[in-house]
Amino acid sequence: MMTPDQLKTLGEAGWIIGPEESEKEFVKRVETQKAFSQKNLESIEAHPEAIALIQKRLEATPSWIQVRYSNRGLNIWEGAASWITDSGNWIQLRDSFKKGSFWGYQKEDVILHEAVHSLRFAFDEPRFEEILANAFAKRKWRRYLGSIFSTPKQACLFLVTLCLIHLAPIFPCGYLLYRLTSLIWDQRRFKKALQKIKRLFPKASNYAIALRLKDEEIVLFAREEESVCRDYIKTATNTMRWKQIRANFDLD
Repeated sequence: MMTPDQLKTLGEAGWIIGPEESEKEFVKRVETQKAFSQKNLESIEAHPEAIALIQKRLEATPSWIQVRYSNRGLNIWEGAASWITDSGNWIQLRDSFKKGSFWGYQKEDVILHEAVHSLRFAFDEPRFEEILANAFAKRKWRRYLGSIFSTPKQACLFLVTLCLIHLAPIFPCGYLLYRLTSLIWDQRRFKKALQKIKRLFPKASNYAIALRLKDEEIVLFAREEESVCRDYIKTATNTMRWKQIRANFDLD
């Protein structure tokens, strides 16, 4: 059984325990990624501005994250991607980002965005992940509207409906309106959850806490009274993930 100090050290390095992950699975994942990172030697630390933003906003120093430049495997509309495999995960940037930006997107913003996905790669909680990943974009409209499609499937479905625009314009327009309405609703809940988290964890970055939460927990923190949230945290502390959160962040 890991000690609180061990959980804290791993959490500070960006090794975040997933909601359904056992200690054995967690240790294996960390060892696999460390071996992969040592072999590839393309650390995110080569991008000091990005790592500084991650340390400030997410309270983690994930030097194990790999950042590669390559256009191979990216769809024509993609500037970057996070790849998760059994042998390890990494961030891929288009070669154009070597110059600092691509289609108006700054390299540091994109690395931070993709790092959120890398840090949460033991999670299958897509509802608020894109909102969190876009929360630090320099342009306000990207912070808000950049999450209109929270999964690749949603983006692909919209592209499919665009093929029908000459036959039935209502399909792409209707789907886009549906996604926009869902986004507004989720953005409101995420904002309320952040406000509650700030009161529960006054010494921590509320984004750092949100990074470690499931979708249902973000909804809970947005909806319920502070006393209910505190009771939930006390009950949840018997899970490894919450033991790590408590080890990393003081709870008044």
